[in-house]
Amino acid sequence: MAVAKKHIEDLQSNVAEIKELLNEQVGEVADASEDRVITMQAARERLRELGNSTREYLKAGRERAADAQVAATKQVKQRPLLSVAAAFAAGAVISGLIARR
Repeated sequence: MAVAKKHIEDLQSNVAEIKELLNEQVGEVADASEDRVITMQAARERLRELGNSTREYLKAGRERAADAQVAATKQVKQRPLLSVAAAFAAGAVISGLIARR
């Protein structure tokens, strides 16, 4: 599960980066419009390309997260006692950290 959460966090980080890139692209388009005329069709095409690449990236991320979930489930089934011990230890550490505040 920790692996799946890590993949989800990576996906969220990557989505944030994509948003920043889109904002930069919009800024570049705005800057370029002062120097030359950019047609709406070119802007739409660029946004369409960005949207397609974003969808592909997210699809790949979902597949990696699903694979990680399957691997984690398999690991838990193969070593249930170790999994319970690891979950207990993680809970104890998080509890200790929360109690410190």
